[in-house]
Amino acid sequence: MQVNGGAGGGRLLSGAEASREVLGQLAAELVRVVRKGEAGGLAAQAAVHALAAVGCLLPEVVGGVASQLVGFVTDVLLPAPQLHLWPTQEGTEAGVAAGDEETSSNPLLLAKAAALRAVARGLTPSVEAGPMPAATVEAVKQLGQVLERLLDVDAEQEVPGCSGEEERGMLRLAAARAVLKLSTRHDSALPPSCYVATALMLQDPVPEPRAVFGAKLRKHVSRLLTMGLVASHAGAPRGGGWLPSKYAAMLALSGVTDAAVDPVELNKASAARGLREFVVAKRIAANAAAQAAALQPEPLAGTRRKGAAGNGGNIQEQPEFMLPHLLYLLALHPDCPDQDAVCGSQQQDSAGEAGAGDEAQALLAPFVAMLQALLEPLLLAAHAGGSGHTQAAALLPTLKRVLQSTKVTCLADEDSTAKMRLMCDLGSAVAAAIVTRENTGSPPPAAPPSQVAVVLPRSLFIMDHLAHAPKGVLGVEAVAGWH
Repeated sequence: MQVNGGAGGGRLLSGAEASREVLGQLAAELVRVVRKGEAGGLAAQAAVHALAAVGCLLPEVVGGVASQLVGFVTDVLLPAPQLHLWPTQEGTEAGVAAGDEETSSNPLLLAKAAALRAVARGLTPSVEAGPMPAATVEAVKQLGQVLERLLDVDAEQEVPGCSGEEERGMLRLAAARAVLKLSTRHDSALPPSCYVATALMLQDPVPEPRAVFGAKLRKHVSRLLTMGLVASHAGAPRGGGWLPSKYAAMLALSGVTDAAVDPVELNKASAARGLREFVVAKRIAANAAAQAAALQPEPLAGTRRKGAAGNGGNIQEQPEFMLPHLLYLLALHPDCPDQDAVCGSQQQDSAGEAGAGDEAQALLAPFVAMLQALLEPLLLAAHAGGSGHTQAAALLPTLKRVLQSTKVTCLADEDSTAKMRLMCDLGSAVAAAIVTRENTGSPPPAAPPSQVAVVLPRSLFIMDHLAHAPKGVLGVEAVAGWH
């Protein structure tokens, strides 16, 4: 293909080079439209979506203007009191899906939500690419800070077009979906607080965004798991071990909202099914990786067998790696009690003060429920191809070691660290209570000594089938004496 090279005539380019040059020129033109166009004009809005499409294919082309793109959406479009809307947006009816399961009668909200998702899409290439341009990473950090503020239920911020509680919930949903999109390639650039704020979307006070985000999160986890497996088979893992587990851990927050049971039972049931399927898929992958590693020739002295740590022998490749992430989420949960509050209530109960025991149970009940939501599939989920029954007691020592290792981790501040250690102790008691229930009342075996380095036993790779039956909710009294 011949491209105009100025006075010196044209130059021949390959198809890929020509495409990059043409798209680069298009991106530059689109940026000029964004800069010069009317703030809420149709041309500027269309340019944002067009730049997003270019960024999906050629991240290096959009990298140079990524910060400007983010700034236009967050500083111009979001605060705009009104936008010129497409005819289809103006005609949107209440309750009709508009924008991937988001429903609203407010076309201004839909336009702003679409712009948020578009800019996240434009910064996240859908094709395999090398290291992200530094400018793109900085733009992601810039966008992540804005998304975190939008996700804050208690933040006092006014976005024109989002005055009602349901509309603010829909805007939070758009922000949470943008975070999920960014996480596929930029998780390390997003602040940990943004991860926590996104997880809390599963407990959003508005029912519809809560349900939609749960469905989007389950699809996201499945996509991350597939990406990791494909990369692993290609011999170049790309976060395949830890990234799916990090976001799958969020699912344990479903079924609890505002320190109470989610009235929408389907949300909890769908999340539980997603967690069971994830555990089974990770165990199957670990089993296959272990078998492949066993067939490799013995390594030379002083070298490591290929795949011994990264493809099956590493805690990051196991479903148990969800647990540290959940403990982190619970420690930073806005309703997480501290040790003094829990122990104080229990001491008052021991002294005979009326209602003190009930207060301690009320503080812990939602966290017992969230821990149980994750620990049950880890202890009981089946291996699709096995036979017989998996003994929960056989898996308990591994979970105990993960909990013990997590407990020695220090977070950013002493208060959060103390809360995470509290959650580790509570998790250990919940896991033991599940095993006791499965063993028809027999106590679980003694826990192994504390180990900072968690090395999973080879027997964990060989899972038998366990028919899953609905389990009753563990009450706080089932883990009495855990502290």
